[in-house]
Amino acid sequence: MRFLNRWFSRFRSSPPADPSPPPERILGPEERIARFLHHRSHFSRPTGVVKHTAFQPPSTETGISVAHVTALADPQIWEIARATLNEASGRGQVVGRADLAVATVQQQGLAAVRDDLGFPRHTTLGGWPVRADRNEQREIRKQIALRLGDAAELRLSDPPIVVESR
Repeated sequence: MRFLNRWFSRFRSSPPADPSPPPERILGPEERIARFLHHRSHFSRPTGVVKHTAFQPPSTETGISVAHVTALADPQIWEIARATLNEASGRGQVVGRADLAVATVQQQGLAAVRDDLGFPRHTTLGGWPVRADRNEQREIRKQIALRLGDAAELRLSDPPIVVESR
């Protein structure tokens, strides 16, 4: 009986997860991503500019959440936006999105890694600089976020997409 338990245990246990993403998950420069905007303060409607705050990660984080949207039509992208909504996380609505080429991200020394965690086509925009001096880190990240905001194409959701009540 012990033999059978040991033999079956091989099939019950799974190998440890590899913490590094497989290369096919790293998006290439020809790909497109979208950052869903949950707050009106992340853009200027009159100028159509995406503000740096839409892209700037918290100081304790090294990545932000975006969606891989290459080859998707607008209605499909907005459906992914709906999947990101969660009142518990403070994401009760999507008011717009910032579309961006991955090439622009890579020019800033960042990488777009698709992992499908949390919602379909979820991608982490990672590699944000980390510095011992928090002021220096904040300034470097702000400059990167400004360049991403300048390059992004603002797309508004009118009306906003909101969490559906159950």
